[in-house]
Amino acid sequence: MKRFTKKILYLIIACMLTVSSCLTTVHAEDAVTEGWSFSLEERYKADKIYDKQILTYEATISLPKDLKTRGGVILGTFIFDTYKAYNFEITTNGRPRVYYVNANAAVIDYTFNSVNVCTGEWLHLAVVRNKSMNQMQCYVDGELKQSLPILPEDSGKIIPTVEAVVGGDLRLGNDSYFKGRIRDVKVYADARTAAEVKSDMTSLDKADLLACYDFNNVAAGSSNVKDESGNGYDLHLQTRWLTTRPNIEPYDYSFAVIGDTQIVNRDHNDKLCKIYDYICNNAESNKIKFAFGLGDITDKDSEKEWNQAKVQLHKMDSVVPYTVLRGNHDSVEKINQYFPYSDYEGKLGGSYNGGIENTWQTLTVGDIKYLIMVLDWAPADAVLDWASGVIAEHPDHNVILTTHIFTCPDGTIDGTQFTGDANNAKSIWDKLVSKHENIVLVISGHYDGDDVIVRQEQGAKDTTVTHMLVNPQGLDAKESGGTGLVAMLYFSEGGSKVQVEYYSTIQEKWFSSDNQFTFDLAVVGGKMNLLEDEADKNADADKDASNTNQANQEGPNMTIIIVAGVAVLVVVAAVVGIIVSKKRKSQANQANEN
Repeated sequence: MKRFTKKILYLIIACMLTVSSCLTTVHAEDAVTEGWSFSLEERYKADKIYDKQILTYEATISLPKDLKTRGGVILGTFIFDTYKAYNFEITTNGRPRVYYVNANAAVIDYTFNSVNVCTGEWLHLAVVRNKSMNQMQCYVDGELKQSLPILPEDSGKIIPTVEAVVGGDLRLGNDSYFKGRIRDVKVYADARTAAEVKSDMTSLDKADLLACYDFNNVAAGSSNVKDESGNGYDLHLQTRWLTTRPNIEPYDYSFAVIGDTQIVNRDHNDKLCKIYDYICNNAESNKIKFAFGLGDITDKDSEKEWNQAKVQLHKMDSVVPYTVLRGNHDSVEKINQYFPYSDYEGKLGGSYNGGIENTWQTLTVGDIKYLIMVLDWAPADAVLDWASGVIAEHPDHNVILTTHIFTCPDGTIDGTQFTGDANNAKSIWDKLVSKHENIVLVISGHYDGDDVIVRQEQGAKDTTVTHMLVNPQGLDAKESGGTGLVAMLYFSEGGSKVQVEYYSTIQEKWFSSDNQFTFDLAVVGGKMNLLEDEADKNADADKDASNTNQANQEGPNMTIIIVAGVAVLVVVAAVVGIIVSKKRKSQANQANEN
């Protein structure tokens, strides 16, 4: 009996160890590694734009000891050096840096050359813009290490028009991602004192706190990171490439948008065909009713490039109607030589001067009437007057206007100044777009960037005008073999709901999770309340985040319960088995005795 009891005891101990091991394994899988690492393929972007200027940057970071190359961006909004931006980063040799671009496109650089944060250890870094002392101050673990005088050009507020990124910035390809680990990031709208910086290492002061991200409170690789300040600047994961097609809800028809093809035409000309073959091969299955070109068909305006473009664009002649639009890399002479207006006689409604660079045509899809207006880049006043007259003659048509330069990568309308009577985008808006109630969409290229940019403005009589930037040329230059990206616009609900899909015809993948989205389009006879739409989107995002958090909290608990239950059943089964075995052995002994 003692041996029997001993066996049961051993089994119970073994099973308890098994349960403990299982629970440890479950916990390890769900455990939070200290701090987060970042990568080229993923970007953590705020859900909305910071509405105040950052005066104090703080982060707890760890970088490899004696790292000589650039450490990367901790928090930034930098796209190009012509847009308002800031970056809190580590440059070469572990030197902290705050880098500004002001409203005048002046570069303001504060690099702390006497500080090296590449120690291999965790440390708290803070940079404070102390206007009262006229200093930019750098603190490490609460101690002031170096001060720099505030530069004369650093005088106005720098509040970017784009969302901030943590662990990187908005430059093409996210090459500046952080090369170490980040435990937390805090940004304040006030200049923190030395005592406050010291206190911030161990506590959270919400006074003037703009945003706070504590990565130790979130499992590594999560899709969402909550802003602990309560201001709603939560982060979401932007995945670079998707191999599975995003979900597209049922739609009535679609348009294809082809950004600047200049780099594919120049460097990957054997793959230029991929773009136009995709549109032709999928015209029926994807219900493609129109294809928009956005200019810069060529890069060098060479005969070779124009010949290649002519062959490819004319593939669509009998498949879908399309536009031919001139960019600043395309000469007036060449575009009219290779795409003369006579090639489209009977298809186009008219031209400004008999050339192909300023044209219009109509399109009817079901009950929806469209007027497609093509404007040369930097059009003259006479061209705008002509376009205005054509639009006024079609009041029952939804006008989609295409021109090469309009929307900037930060979502603003371009204000580049041209000579003579050439109009920039702001002038096109003031003189044409804002004056017509039926202009619903403006699509442009020229400025390259990772993302399809969509913004909305109030036009004539409080109508809503959507403007969109599509241009993958930077990605074509960086990616091996080019991308050949096409933005597919899927329309439903009478043309007022648009789903965007950004597909690489060369890579045969979808580019960036942020580029697969839906927006509402005002149509003739209807209006939109942008504030209500934005509130609805934010409410949906909060609901999704809440459901995700709840699922994350419930998942590990359920796993633990299941594992523990299985272990208990194993113990019970083992005990019962031993008892039965003991009983049979006893009966056998009795039988032998008899």
